[in-house]
Formats: sequence, structure tokens, C-alpha cells
Amino acid sequence: MTNIKTFNTVGVSRQHGKIKIRMANDIEWRQFMLTKEGHVDILLVNLGEQLSKEEAVLRAMELPEFENHEEAQAVFHDYLVKAGVIEKPKKKRGRPAKAKAEAPADAAEDTTSTLAETLDEVAALAAAAEETVADAVAEEVAEAVAG
Repeated sequence: MTNIKTFNTVGVSRQHGKIKIRMANDIEWRQFMLTKEGHVDILLVNLGEQLSKEEAVLRAMELPEFENHEEAQAVFHDYLVKAGVIEKPKKKRGRPAKAKAEAPADAAEDTTSTLAETLDEVAALAAAAEETVADAVAEEVAEAVAG
């Protein structure tokens, strides 16, 4: 049986230029120790109840103290991905897909009407060609009979 550690304080601090998540049960003592160890930009918040690390980080992401703290949000997100609480966004592979140009809504109607007009023109030309061929054949037959 495993013991799950719980904490009532969560926050972040920076040491040697790197920001990290900090957990504690005694906010004053943790603040004192972090300051003593040379941490700066210390921001710790009492959660009001005992939570596991994952639950504490999830709660911290929603707190107003961390809402606009982009670095803290990024560290919280990375922690939750590593802990398996949230899924890592999948990277798209390959070339980006080409954007398909959308035709205007009435383009289909225009295409259909243009196609119908073209078919009518082709039919009229074919009929005229048949008449011309028929007339030419009739003339040749008439000359051959007369001739």
C-alpha cells in the first residue's frame, strides 16, 4: 500500500534562473527555507485543504494568484503532462496541408447553368452539321442520278 503525500500549500520559486513548483504544509517555514537557500520570485498559496501533488497543481492553475503568471502556468502544465494527468499535445508531422479554396455558394449554380448552355450550343451545332452533311449527300446523289 502506498502513502500519498498531501500538501496544503503550493507555489513556485526561482533559483539560478529556473522556476520550479514548490509544495509544503507550513507556508511560513517553506518561505523562510526558500529565502535562506537563495530563491527569488517566491509565490506560495495556502489551498485551505490537504491535496495530492497533482490535485494541488490543478487547483493552483485556477487560482487568481497564478492566472496571469505565464511561467508558473507553463511549469504546472509540464508537471501535469509528466505525471500523466493531462495528455501531451501531439505534434503534426509532415508538410502542412494545402488550404482548399472554397467556391462561392452560387458558383455551383453558375457552373450548372454554364454547362447546360454549352451542351445546348453543342447540340445545335451537331444538328446543323447533320443537316449540312445530309444536304451535301443529297446533292451528290442527285448529281449521280442525273449524270
